[in-house]
Amino acid sequence: RGWADIQAPKAYAHRFRTYLLADPAVINLRERSINYYETGLRLAAFVKDSRALVDTLVKTLSMRYRDILDKSQNSRNEDLSHISSGMTELEQEIFFAGHAGATELFRFKRRECESLSAPGKAAAATNKRARRA
Repeated sequence: RGWADIQAPKAYAHRFRTYLLADPAVINLRERSINYYETGLRLAAFVKDSRALVDTLVKTLSMRYRDILDKSQNSRNEDLSHISSGMTELEQEIFFAGHAGATELFRFKRRECESLSAPGKAAAATNKRARRA
């Protein structure tokens, strides 16, 4: 019908997406939006270049993913709030899950615990039990 023309905010505009794809690791996405990826996916349904927006979001997360995991595995004795300060909520979830796994593996290798847990399975079991109660 063409009653309204929705334009993407600056954080999702073509110009910013070009900068983002050039080197996504140096841009603080948390300044743009705490839920940058989720907001972008919802916004994609309303903008003209939705496919390009979704492609950019996927490429950005995949390019940042390696760096996030690297930092999570190699930051045992560092200030985690400083490392994760520029990450979105999704990226922080990935970071802290990786960090917890690396810490548990380190403790296991030093014989400080008897077994490794599977966080995904344990969380699913806990959620099942909570729903039954």
